[in-house]
Amino acid sequence: PPAIRSLSPEYRRLQHPKTILLPSGCTLFPAQDGDTGRIMMVPLSPEILPVQLFRIGELILCGMPVEVTTMAGRRIENTIKLVFNGDADGDGWADEEGPVRYVVVCQCANAYAGYLTTPEEYLVQHYEGASTHFGPHELDAFLQVIGDLAVSMRDNTPLDRSEEPKPLYLHG
Repeated sequence: PPAIRSLSPEYRRLQHPKTILLPSGCTLFPAQDGDTGRIMMVPLSPEILPVQLFRIGELILCGMPVEVTTMAGRRIENTIKLVFNGDADGDGWADEEGPVRYVVVCQCANAYAGYLTTPEEYLVQHYEGASTHFGPHELDAFLQVIGDLAVSMRDNTPLDRSEEPKPLYLHG
């Protein structure tokens, strides 16, 4: 049977206003390590998620391990275009003219972790908001990573991976 870690008040606060039926980030299942054969407890929801950017001329493909709502997708597109195209009028929205004209968000790529919504969609708690795994600020975290990847791509510089996290289940 799965092991469900107790839900701390902090966990409940971070997921508010969601009613937690199955805490996917706290539910562990036994799985066999393919390299060592060791049985370990792994979370139902991935702890570390892959995000990728690919550029083909004026097109950027953004690989995401989630199902993205329309508004979250627009914010992802804006984050990428801000890095490449700038914001000449200072309104917070990227210029359409510039080296990147198109952004395609490729959903459910290389992993799966539910839905990605805006904080406003999360608070309403319709299907998508209630089906996010990491709370109302999940999009903000993805935007930070996407922005870093876009700057690295634009400037042709490597990312600092010295503090790259490891899944908690690999720590012992």
